[in-house]
Amino acid sequence: MSKSSSKLSGCAGLIGILVILYWGYIFISYVCLISRSANINCQKIRQEYVSCQLTRRYLLGLWNDTIPEFQLLGNDVEIVENEGGEFRTLYLKTDKGRIKFHQYGLNESTDAPEIDVLLHDSSKSSLEISRAWNPLYDPLCIILSPLLFFVFLNVMYSVCKSSVEYLVR
Repeated sequence: MSKSSSKLSGCAGLIGILVILYWGYIFISYVCLISRSANINCQKIRQEYVSCQLTRRYLLGLWNDTIPEFQLLGNDVEIVENEGGEFRTLYLKTDKGRIKFHQYGLNESTDAPEIDVLLHDSSKSSLEISRAWNPLYDPLCIILSPLLFFVFLNVMYSVCKSSVEYLVR
């Protein structure tokens, strides 16, 4: 076996390992992202006093983050503008500080109005909201990441190929 063919097979092996690692990363990231959810359950104890419990689930429900009881004081929505639209994150204002509830996709409306109604409308006594994160709202994660990786692989292959051709001369 010549020196150039062994270099080329070494490059192909490296590229193969990178592909396997990358798709493993994509699969694990996708499982982590698609399996995120948040659930808030609130009861109005008296006017202007709302007691809530928040549960966030990750990794297909294997990991839970629960805030057992807190007083809901209000909410705050942060907006991040992107070329395709706006991403929004809803934070709950509580007696325990500011708590992230959920991140909403492109141009998706938040649950802030429902929370405001519970806080300020005397006829409303309870609220339960469940939200699951949908990765289809994140085109960078689903579309651009694999495309950029294939561009990277193409560049790596070209560099390996040119270095082998240089060694052959």
